[in-house]
Amino acid sequence: MVKTTLNFLKLTILAFIYQFSETQYASALDINVSPFALYEQGQESITIDGVKTKYGLGAVGVAIETMLGEKFKIGTRLGYGYHPNAGVSLTDSVSQIAVDVTGPVSGIYRGVGVDYLLWTKSDTSVRSTLIYLRRNIDAPDLTGFANS
Repeated sequence: MVKTTLNFLKLTILAFIYQFSETQYASALDINVSPFALYEQGQESITIDGVKTKYGLGAVGVAIETMLGEKFKIGTRLGYGYHPNAGVSLTDSVSQIAVDVTGPVSGIYRGVGVDYLLWTKSDTSVRSTLIYLRRNIDAPDLTGFANS
């Protein structure tokens, strides 16, 4: 009885080791890490608390991507931008008075995306991409003058 229980215990341990080794092999991912740099400039003014300004953000950071199977690719980006003396033009939407201000501006760029290969043939392919981006720009110490 003790010998049978010991053999069963050994067989169970070997089965767990085999399952664990197969799981690690199946879950290995090829992760690509690369730098990125970008500059975005909005075509139209944005309004924040009744004040209009052009949107602009330059950032450098890191992009991480991996393939899940042969058709799915997921990735994320995280970047940071800083300008010690950026010039920003603000226009009050009520009185239409323009104010040019300068000062330090910083921003954070975050994004996550999914890419799916819909169709491929020789050197042509069709992909569907869904990307969620979030940008945050802070400029707490801008100074300038209105009407000279």
